Amino acid sequence: MAKTTKDRRDPTAFTGAELALVQPAVALAKHMSDAWKEGRPVVSPSDPLTFVVSDSETNSSGHKLTLTCSNLGAHGVYVENVIVSDPAAIDATTRLHKDPSAFGDRSGPLVYLPTLVPSGATVTLKVEISPLPADRLKKKPFGELSVSYTVLGVAKSGLKTQVEFCVRPSAV
Repeated sequence: MAKTTKDRRDPTAFTGAELALVQPAVALAKHMSDAWKEGRPVVSPSDPLTFVVSDSETNSSGHKLTLTCSNLGAHGVYVENVIVSDPAAIDATTRLHKDPSAFGDRSGPLVYLPTLVPSGATVTLKVEISPLPADRLKKKPFGELSVSYTVLGVAKSGLKTQVEFCVRPSAV
């Protein structure tokens, strides 16, 4: 008797969620294989940073974002500056906390930018943003940061990457 549906224990029975993970993994494996065959680095030397927005908080003084920055490249990278590029005219202050869990703790040692992210390392950046206007916060509670950086092994200036973010409304 022929099966009409796949048994879930059968490794060929993919659900939509599994398929959504398999396709990017296959694309990444192809990219890595092609890079290895062509003798080029998998990570571009001039674009080695990845950013994850780990947390977002809103209070009366503004918005606080926690960014996790990873250096996947072969060279050390200095994160020079983080500014809000969208919406324009919003100020941002960026600090590096030595203790990533001490977001609200102002007594601990704070290091302002620039900061070195060694090859293979990860740092946690705390970005404080001036409050978004009320109408913007209601209609479009998101924006974009522009991160300027210097790669120690690359002879180029003006390197930047854009990081999108979303702010959470304040707790009632």
